[in-house]
Amino acid sequence: MLARLRVRAVGDESPDTPRSVDGAAVRITGERSVVYDRPPVVEPEPALDGEVYVGGTVEGWVALSVAEGEQGLMLIFEPLFSFDDDAVRFLALE
Repeated sequence: MLARLRVRAVGDESPDTPRSVDGAAVRITGERSVVYDRPPVVEPEPALDGEVYVGGTVEGWVALSVAEGEQGLMLIFEPLFSFDDDAVRFLALE
């Protein structure tokens, strides 16, 4: 499946430091509680990839793979090189 995401940087710490946003940080899960691997494909342009400052946004496509019939889909955004669970975000898909 393809998802077009718009990511906005929030927070008040280090407002002068950009955050790196990359589609590789996005995974998907569902009601079966399986975190699926990303498929080896090239996303359409623009792919989700860039740097964003607090208050700014970056937008792009992410390719994901999920089992047929999987329900309750949820995106998992875990920034690369993040060693703190506070940076992980879960987004329900409807």
